[in-house]
Amino acid sequence: MFNFWLFCLQSLIHSAQQSYHLYTTRCTQH
Repeated sequence: MFNFWLFCLQSLIHSAQQSYHLYTTRCTQH
């Protein structure tokens, strides 16, 4: 069960990093 929560947390962090990266690159382009 702990591994499941760890996997969910990692996927959440990964998606957050991706969206943050897209947001920063989009802002710096303008």
